[in-house]
Amino acid sequence: MKTIKFIKPEKLHALTSLRFFAAGLIVLHHSFDAFHFGTTVNSFFPTNQAVSFFFVLSGFILTYVYKSFDSPGSVRRFFLARFARVWPVHFVTLLLTIYVFSGWYTNQAKSPSSLQDFWLPLVSNLSLLQSWIPLSKFFYSFNAVSWSISTEFGFYLLFPLLLAGLNHNWPFKLAGTLTFTIAVVLLLNYLATKDVMTIIGCIGHNPLSRSFEFTSGMVMAIFYNHIKHTYSPGLVTATAIEITALFGVLAGMAISLRLGYFVFPIFGVPGNLWFGVGNSNVIFVAPFILIMALAKGRVSYILSKPVFVFLGEISFSVYLLHQIMIRAYTSNFEKFIVTPTWFTYGYFIALILLGSYILWEVIEKPCQKLILNWNKNNFFTYKKYLTTISSNKRLVLSALILVSLSIPLIRIESIAPKISIVNQKQVESMSSNVVDNLRDIHFGQNFLLKGIIMDDKSKHYVTLIWKSLKSTQLKYMVAVHFIDQQGNILTQADYYQSNRKGHQGKVRENTFWIDKIPLTNISEKVQSIAIALFTEKDMVLLPVSDGPRDWNNTRLLIPLHANTEKAIVSGSKIKTNSVKN
Repeated sequence: MKTIKFIKPEKLHALTSLRFFAAGLIVLHHSFDAFHFGTTVNSFFPTNQAVSFFFVLSGFILTYVYKSFDSPGSVRRFFLARFARVWPVHFVTLLLTIYVFSGWYTNQAKSPSSLQDFWLPLVSNLSLLQSWIPLSKFFYSFNAVSWSISTEFGFYLLFPLLLAGLNHNWPFKLAGTLTFTIAVVLLLNYLATKDVMTIIGCIGHNPLSRSFEFTSGMVMAIFYNHIKHTYSPGLVTATAIEITALFGVLAGMAISLRLGYFVFPIFGVPGNLWFGVGNSNVIFVAPFILIMALAKGRVSYILSKPVFVFLGEISFSVYLLHQIMIRAYTSNFEKFIVTPTWFTYGYFIALILLGSYILWEVIEKPCQKLILNWNKNNFFTYKKYLTTISSNKRLVLSALILVSLSIPLIRIESIAPKISIVNQKQVESMSSNVVDNLRDIHFGQNFLLKGIIMDDKSKHYVTLIWKSLKSTQLKYMVAVHFIDQQGNILTQADYYQSNRKGHQGKVRENTFWIDKIPLTNISEKVQSIAIALFTEKDMVLLPVSDGPRDWNNTRLLIPLHANTEKAIVSGSKIKTNSVKN
């Protein structure tokens, strides 16, 4: 019997590198809220549309690599290859998410609704079906960004059907997938669906609704095969075409956003979202991928350099790891309150890149080989591979640096805002320094904020004096928001009352303690501090009884400057970001 050998096509290095830049846009997109910078970028260039680029690129690459499924077992090998490509890293990052945020998921697993809130979403993640269910508790469960991997999995199932006869019937398949996505928009608008998350699930995440982007990439691969040997412009012309195509993508992002606003009065939220996620920008993204694949200009030449190709290789790990790191940062923000934003962001970019390289080297590459070449000796082959890791100096050095940089993410009690038990005499001695209109404020039925002391001399701390009104557990989070003159949250430093995650210290009735909130290196734009108490499990904010308040009387406002204090006391309205319950 004659063995059919699979011949790998030539690698398109520029496209590999572009994967990293697309992943970088997604990292930037998720960094805006956490690091509180650059939020105006999305008002011009919606960075979340980089996911659309991935979908178009996926269709292009798969069609370029898999010309047909004529040989026996080729479909089975395709599905195995796709599983080996995405599932191992997805599985490891899923486990990492559960481990890092174990407290949250333990509560979910033990809740009365655990079947719907934990176990079914977990099964949908393991089977890569979460984005097929238009409920946020599924498609945004665990490592939320993995919804796009689930959507890709849907594309993989469709791919053999879409590829069949594509050279001849591509206009019908392209028109068919576009018609389907528009039909979903029209149907949801006709039904007047009010649940935004359901609309996002049906239009933004469902593989059938996003199949137009994938099919567009497939069609571009057909064009590539037809013109790759005849397309031969000069270097200057080719470079100009590549730059023009790049600016076309950026312009398309800006235009799609405006088109979404334009169609909103007619097609509502579904139409706005269809443009917002990047469906309309396919007309710019797909040709851009084709031009960069042809690689005739200076832009593609630079992108083909080894350093960019390497970054492209680890981009899948970057994509799946970055949101876990950002969530870890927001859970430990108080440790970075004294560092400039640029330094903190650079620190986390370094963590993400190092962690992604290690994930790619230790999990992604070897697991892919293990699955694709499975036989009885493979276990020992993989074990041997793991034993040789110690000889990889670059990997070992990266791991050591990663561990060193990760130390601040470990909850160290001395770094968190200091909580000290004091007696009544000490409270009385401090009372003369308490701000007049910030005395004896109730937070719910359990806590009384006896007063707030502004450290006028050093300006390093704001001291909160608390009293327990009954015997209670310190199970609440203290939300600390640093806000500007208009009430916008510039940054925040939430911390646990008990000073340690998972530890719910109990205090008796009439116990006094103080918190010290550090103000060192706070931006000059910060005009006031906002304080709120909430339970991490259900995110319910405790009502605030008195003083300058907002968020429906659940957040206390503490002015840091005289002009801010006058504005608050005089009753001026302060614009605030909506709380996410």
